[in-house]
Amino acid sequence: EFKFAAGSDATAGVDHYAGSISKNNCAGSSETCSYDMGTVTPDTGFTLPTGKDLTEGTWLWKVKTYDQAGNTTDATRTLYLDTTSPGITASITNQGEDDGYLLINSQSPSMAGRITDNLIIDKLQVEYKKQNSFLGIITSETLADSETYGRPSGVSVTVWEYTYTTAAQLDFGKYVTEIKAFDKAGNTASKTYYINVLPQEKINLLVVKEEG
Repeated sequence: EFKFAAGSDATAGVDHYAGSISKNNCAGSSETCSYDMGTVTPDTGFTLPTGKDLTEGTWLWKVKTYDQAGNTTDATRTLYLDTTSPGITASITNQGEDDGYLLINSQSPSMAGRITDNLIIDKLQVEYKKQNSFLGIITSETLADSETYGRPSGVSVTVWEYTYTTAAQLDFGKYVTEIKAFDKAGNTASKTYYINVLPQEKINLLVVKEEG
């Protein structure tokens, strides 16, 4: 149901409201591009015609207010219908791999990748969960850092080639890293990496061991 705030008319008084909804960039397509939502009296909402559903895309909802003298005024709201998850690629700058973990020599890891969406990309979120171990066995994970990077203004709403450097300084150790993309509707997609943040001299020893 489409709800709206009732208007007012100090002279003639509000008589009724008429609703309609139309899809942007729909001309020439085979789908239904607009619906007449009928008329209602104050304090009630609109519904789509029986058996009709909106398709993914950007829609403009319009409510026209009529007073008892026949004068009108319009109010509009842009609606985004999106049930498709964004796409994401990601890579973390690293110095090699050991036992399934990317070896990272920076306590503020850097990453780069690409986010795509059918409508509007919203943001990038990066989370680091530190792995806690006892006698060499991982026993738990603790959220060590979570950062959000909004899509910069001027960047395409459907394709974002991003680079990001972690603002926090992580402790040395092993982490589960999740890089997650969000679109405007809240749909998500993510990539997960296992990283080991170490001083360069320790990484050198591990790399030599792998090569040997």
